[in-house]
Amino acid sequence: MSPVQSLILVVDDDADLRRMVADFLMGEGFRVATAADGRAGFDQAVRLRPAAILLDYAMPLMDGWRCAEKLSLDPVTSHIPIIAFTSHADQTSRNLAMRAGVDHFVPKPFDLEGLLDEIRRALKPR
Repeated sequence: MSPVQSLILVVDDDADLRRMVADFLMGEGFRVATAADGRAGFDQAVRLRPAAILLDYAMPLMDGWRCAEKLSLDPVTSHIPIIAFTSHADQTSRNLAMRAGVDHFVPKPFDLEGLLDEIRRALKPR
């Protein structure tokens, strides 16, 4: 799938980080939507059906792992790859994330090129 056709949903409560990642991805040819919490992220994913979701863990209203679990259980969104990007990167957090439905994991802090590589991996047909 070419980046021009791919919509990436960025879900993080840090507005500066959302903006930085969105600007970078748009510069790489992706379309980008954003959400500031897990509840809004879930709603956006159902409505927009993005090609991939970047998802933080620690957010208000609904944390990232609960959001991932809901996305994985919903027939409309269960096929969408979820990439966790979070500072909660210890092995226990990774295991919880994967059990919740996260497909890929990028620990914060991250470099944008590394994040882009992970997105490209997630977009490859399974």
